[in-house]
Amino acid sequence: MKCKDWSPVTDAIHDFMQETRCDLNEKISPRQFNRGMCDKVAEYVYNRVPDVDVTTLVDELFPDVDPDKRDELDEEYPSHYVIKYQGKYFDTEAPCGVDSIEDIPLLKRFRRS
Repeated sequence: MKCKDWSPVTDAIHDFMQETRCDLNEKISPRQFNRGMCDKVAEYVYNRVPDVDVTTLVDELFPDVDPDKRDELDEEYPSHYVIKYQGKYFDTEAPCGVDSIEDIPLLKRFRRS
């Protein structure tokens, strides 16, 4: 994994994936990590990198949503945690960070389906 701009978040995501693969003795793709382990990745990074924020797709896409409509959005959109750091969004499929939440691969796939 080569990034144009190095980030400690990138290193922490890489470390989490390596440690988890060793613990499970399996080869897990970044996409597989995003299916059910995104909260663990986010927690791992949060505990190791100062000044990160953990958020969700819904929170970023609809920051001013009425709380009564929040449940509908949670059912409509995938539940997915992402890491925010220095103006970029990160997850296991975007370990180098992307400038917009719209560029998170999981969201792109969801919108194409």
